[in-house]
Amino acid sequence: GNNGFGGALYYENRNEDQDGAFGVQARVNLEEEVSTFMAGGLYKAYYEDLSLMVLGQLDVGMKAFGSDVDEADPQLLLGAHLGVTYFLTQGIMLTSMVERYDPDLLLSKSGRDSVNLSVQYFPYAHIELHLLGKLEFQGEDYGSPSPLGLLMFHYYL
Repeated sequence: GNNGFGGALYYENRNEDQDGAFGVQARVNLEEEVSTFMAGGLYKAYYEDLSLMVLGQLDVGMKAFGSDVDEADPQLLLGAHLGVTYFLTQGIMLTSMVERYDPDLLLSKSGRDSVNLSVQYFPYAHIELHLLGKLEFQGEDYGSPSPLGLLMFHYYL
C-alpha cells in the first residue's frame, strides 16, 4: 500500500547437478487499516536440450483488517501461476502461462483465472519488444473472458 511498512524475504537454492531451482518467500505489509501477509514457494527448471524453461509459483496469504474497518474477518488469499517458455532462437522467447488469483478464498466466485501467450524479442542487450495476448476469466465465468492485448517496448538495466 501507499502508507504501508513491511519487508520481504526470499531464498533460492540452485543445484548445479540438476536443471532446476526452488525458492521460498515471505512478504508482509503493515498498515493502520489493512495488513497483508504472504508466503509461498516456487520452482523453475531449464531443460537445455529442449530449449524449455518451466516455472511454477504458489503463494498463500492473509489480509487482516484493523479496528477502523469494523473488525472484519481476515481474508485468505491465493496466487498461483504455471508457465512454460520456449527459446525459439537466440533473442526470441515464446511463453505460455496459466494464472489463478483469489483475493478471498472464503467468498465464492471471487477469483480470477487467466491464460496468456507472449512473444519476447531481444534485438540487443537490455532492449525488449514484448507482445502479449491474455484472456482473463472473472468470478469463474469461463464463458465471458476479458481479452487483453499489449505491445511493449522495454529498456532496462
